Amino acid sequence: MNKTIKLCKSELLILIFISISATYFSGILRYILIAMATVIYFIIKNKTVLSISKTDRTYFYLILPPLFYVILGVITSITHHSLNSYTFRYCIFILLPFATALILVMSTGNTYRLITAQFCVHAVIYIIRMCTIFLKSGFRMDLLESSQAFLFSLYSIYFLVNKKYKLLLFTVPFILLTNKRISFAGLALVLVLYMIITKFNKNYQKIIKLSFVAAAIIVIFYVWSIYSNTLTNLYARFNIMDMGRLKLYNIFKVTSEFSLFYFGDGLGSVMNKLAIIRYPITNLHSDWLMCYMEIGLLGLLIYLLLYYKIFKKFGNKNYMTLYLAIIYLFVIYLTDNVMIYINILIGFYTITLSTIKVHIKNPLDEKTPTVPHKIKGDDI
Repeated sequence: MNKTIKLCKSELLILIFISISATYFSGILRYILIAMATVIYFIIKNKTVLSISKTDRTYFYLILPPLFYVILGVITSITHHSLNSYTFRYCIFILLPFATALILVMSTGNTYRLITAQFCVHAVIYIIRMCTIFLKSGFRMDLLESSQAFLFSLYSIYFLVNKKYKLLLFTVPFILLTNKRISFAGLALVLVLYMIITKFNKNYQKIIKLSFVAAAIIVIFYVWSIYSNTLTNLYARFNIMDMGRLKLYNIFKVTSEFSLFYFGDGLGSVMNKLAIIRYPITNLHSDWLMCYMEIGLLGLLIYLLLYYKIFKKFGNKNYMTLYLAIIYLFVIYLTDNVMIYINILIGFYTITLSTIKVHIKNPLDEKTPTVPHKIKGDDI
């Protein structure tokens, strides 16, 4: 089989359209455009996702936490009489990226080429967008910052684990230029975990369990620290620039409380409140805080436990890309609103679903001492 990264024209055109729609359009329009493009892609490829075999239903484990969040959030909105337009929008925001990525992965023969093409398309779009901004506003380093950092970082994790070092090096300048502090922190943690797993791969299951427990504790502590003013004090003590986040958190925390018996205000309630008060910052910039405020502490704990179920289901070391990508997502959820970044989530699900697909079609020996799986050009 041809080992180049070329896709057929129809695949590439749809991929470019989805990437442009996710980057340049805003609001509900980009979701409509992406949904249309996904349906067209599905028709062109003439694949039947509905006929997934019993084994392949494992793909849907990845959607369990978001699906739980949507269902509980909608139920809470109904019981609290707080249904609003954002309740329905968030159903689309959270579920459409998975559906799009699933169809892309299931309808594409070579997922490595798909992911590489995705990265190249987003890299070109970022360069064009920055050039356009500089022509209008002049060159300034602060204009380079972009949420695309999260996407480039996810691709770097994929290339690292699968030993595609040339492509990995190509992601580095984009990660540096997009300049997201939380992204640097997430990548640093992922790199440390990768080195630990590579060195102590016989203890992979223990590492997964310990890292999940640590991640869950950090998430709960982070939310508690906002309500207790601990986070405010830490930022002040170490002179950390919060970019207006703390002020926004303080506005919202007075409308709720940190308690086991706080059950949240329902899906989309945070965005609805921001729209009502017409706050200049249009997002809460902490998905974990938003989860807590919308589904409560018990809901958040169950949400985290569902991710642990994913870790256990894909506990084989051959799924390390999936594990590291989720850990990275956990980190950037702390200070950003990734749940509404459809381009980031499509990239995340494409990488993780592709990892599952590769090992379903070409399973590795679980006892092999080699942790990373070096993807060949004709892997599917």
